Amino acid sequence: MNKTMQSTALSVIGVIAVVAALGGLYLNFVKPVMRWPIIAAALVLIGVAIIGLIGHERVRGRRQAAPVAPYESMEPGQDSDAGAHSHSHSHSHDHGKGPRIGWLLIVPFVLLGVATPGPLGAFSAERDSGRIATNGEPPLFDPLEGGDERVGLAVGEYAMRALYDDPKNLEGKTFSLTGFASELADGEGWALTRMSLSCCAGDAQAIKVRVVGAPAPADNEWVTLTGTWKKAATPADAPETLPVIEASNLQPISAPANPYE
Repeated sequence: MNKTMQSTALSVIGVIAVVAALGGLYLNFVKPVMRWPIIAAALVLIGVAIIGLIGHERVRGRRQAAPVAPYESMEPGQDSDAGAHSHSHSHSHDHGKGPRIGWLLIVPFVLLGVATPGPLGAFSAERDSGRIATNGEPPLFDPLEGGDERVGLAVGEYAMRALYDDPKNLEGKTFSLTGFASELADGEGWALTRMSLSCCAGDAQAIKVRVVGAPAPADNEWVTLTGTWKKAATPADAPETLPVIEASNLQPISAPANPYE
């Protein structure tokens, strides 16, 4: 892998990263706030690649233009065999080459264009209980908007309100939540789920609301659920529990551009 190939590899990685950031593919792996850092890093890679190509061409041009010293110009007493060996050695190796294994750097980025991995879904969610501590510090909630009409909430906000908000603020209201279906363990039914990222998909956690009153859609099917708050039947000594919603309507939808909360 010579200097030209190294620069080509960097430019390929940079271009694919820019396309992923501009096209929205990056949202399968990181939070939206990472879009511009990804683009900036990709442009740096492309810039380094261009500088590397220009520098390599200049060095090669100077080498081609440099005169070759005649063999007879050796100083008296110099070993001709040693001189020949030194001359041969200096031209038999291209010290601008790097290890061929460097090509493996491109493989993950090329795979993005061949087999694009989807966002985390039910497979990951079913390996996380999604339960919330019942003895946590209650957060401060803003008043719910919409009065007695349907209130649209993120799954995570509903989950916290369902466990910690004053029941008087929740009773009599209809809530609208959007997420995908995932199966609950131990025959508890199913949950409306969203994955939450702190930074990237590697630290994702499942946010779940147990759904009652509606049959379970297929795993990973996205739906907008309309329903009412229902108090979780949790033993007093249980350290964790799942919030509950009683569904009155399920509307299948396409997966959103940003699947995470």
